[in-house]
Amino acid sequence: MNAVDSASTEKQQDKKKHVTLIVNAQPKEFDKEQISFDQVTKLAFPDANQNDNKIYYVTYENGPRQNREGSMDPGDKVHVQEGMEFVVERGDKS
Repeated sequence: MNAVDSASTEKQQDKKKHVTLIVNAQPKEFDKEQISFDQVTKLAFPDANQNDNKIYYVTYENGPRQNREGSMDPGDKVHVQEGMEFVVERGDKS
């Protein structure tokens, strides 16, 4: 592989990694192919702590073919794509 091919491959990988997700109606930059439940909750609520007295509910839509829409539970990961939408709600544990 020559330097031009290498640079082209790096640019393609960079484009693939950087996406804008919509989290609670706010655009959020993300740079990985998958996002975890914890990462989504932190994007929505930067002070999110899974050990506090709060519980988080995550739903998504407009995802890639592997996971077009659905919900997430703690420990889950889903593939992301540009413009994917997440709704994260926070409630009190009973």
